[in-house]
Amino acid sequence: MEPHTKMKLECPFCHEPVLDVLWWPSHKAARTSMSAVAKSTTWSRKPEGHELLSEKCPKCGRTASEIERAWRERSKQKVDQKKRLGELKKLGFGGIVRG
Repeated sequence: MEPHTKMKLECPFCHEPVLDVLWWPSHKAARTSMSAVAKSTTWSRKPEGHELLSEKCPKCGRTASEIERAWRERSKQKVDQKKRLGELKKLGFGGIVRG
């Protein structure tokens, strides 16, 4: 696994890159179980993640809980697939899109 990376992300309220965030990429993790007869290892894919290190935004003063709530709301928003496909076709995308 690649090491964790400390980076600056933009605040969802003031749109300034001032928030310190610890980010790690997606990776495979091994889990080992043992019994009297055999040993078994299973691999699973862990998603990428982040942890907000800043207590609040220095520009707008929003707290860490408000910033994380805004990030969760933004990630929950669904993309209208037909609208996105129309935009891609306007840009000249000629590939096949499979659901």
